[in-house]
Amino acid sequence: MIRWLPVSIDGAAWLAEIYREGARQLGIRPLGSGRASGSDAVIAGPATHDGATAWLRVAAFIESDMDREVWTGTHDAASLSGVAKPTLLAETEWTHPDPVPVSVRAELLTFAADSTVVPADAYGAGQYLSGEPDLPDAWWGDLRASVDALADTPTERKLWAYSPEQIAHLIHARVGELPADVAPGPAATEHLDLHWGNITAPHFSIIDWEHWGRSVPGIGVANLYITALRHAPRTASRLRAAFPELDAPTGRYARVVACLFTLAGLSWSPDKMDVAGAVRAHLDDLISR
Repeated sequence: MIRWLPVSIDGAAWLAEIYREGARQLGIRPLGSGRASGSDAVIAGPATHDGATAWLRVAAFIESDMDREVWTGTHDAASLSGVAKPTLLAETEWTHPDPVPVSVRAELLTFAADSTVVPADAYGAGQYLSGEPDLPDAWWGDLRASVDALADTPTERKLWAYSPEQIAHLIHARVGELPADVAPGPAATEHLDLHWGNITAPHFSIIDWEHWGRSVPGIGVANLYITALRHAPRTASRLRAAFPELDAPTGRYARVVACLFTLAGLSWSPDKMDVAGAVRAHLDDLISR
């Protein structure tokens, strides 16, 4: 069943139905039945478009449990410039009538031929490195360029959970007063779910654009750094070198926030990769300076 619908249905069949409908409306042929995400709201997979492989993504809008910005994230990201990501080729939107009216979007994107650094079906949806990845110099340059281009992009997109007010409440509740050299900066445009399971290698690309908007400057790179600490210290060190702003007061603030979000996520399931200790130690170091 799908948890967020007000009636009990066969969730897999329902997602398959909207996937087929999205393909029909876009006039393309899916290469398989698609794969559902953990949210029970998104199903995606490869499809044939103009004789080439593309990527079909179909997403329902969970009005009671989702910022609208999440639902329109891929659409809104289509106009971004200077950011390495798939290109939006076509899209359509409709209201699926059964068992209750639900808004649905289907989006066709260019296919990312490279795999993600960590498979999306790994523990934690691929957020945590289990070892040192082989990332070429060009990859690091493209990461830097994409993060900078995104930060310089004006947008009105804001997600409630990542608002300065909510983050300030989280810090107050979890760690209390911060030292003077840990301080927030003006909000910047950030990818708010930047992790090792949604960036590709050896050619750098960010493939998931649900969560992006104005928030803590540097939070995306800070999350990559925090989730590399335990099992990929050399990669963490290179991130620190490539992004020296992580050592500025605003960068330390971003790292505190990334630690808190990471620990919150780990509280929902067993820490199978033993990363919580390293994250807690890093947080303790930041707030006890």
